[in-house]
Amino acid sequence: MPGRRIGRTELRDRLAVYFVADPEQTERDFLTMIDDALAGGVTSLQLRAKRMQGRQMYDLAVVLRERCRSTGALFFVNDRVDVAVAATRTEFTSVYTISRCKPPDIWLAAT
Repeated sequence: MPGRRIGRTELRDRLAVYFVADPEQTERDFLTMIDDALAGGVTSLQLRAKRMQGRQMYDLAVVLRERCRSTGALFFVNDRVDVAVAATRTEFTSVYTISRCKPPDIWLAAT
């Protein structure tokens, strides 16, 4: 549900099994791998695709966001705030990071 605040305990539980997925680092079918990971209990998924072009990453982020939404997993987009914001501009949003910004269901983190 967009805009719903997540408490500290719930956030900790939802970060319990965190999977960083990079389509550039696997020979497996990427979406099959994601489906297997989510079915196996992944509670948070991070899309990391350093060399992927923006539109391609956006298209993939939308697909992954929906898969995460359907399983209740949190979804993160690595390094691309523009892709994260664009991919969540629909009815459901699932991009979470560390410090709050607008819109209220997206958080940003810096390392």
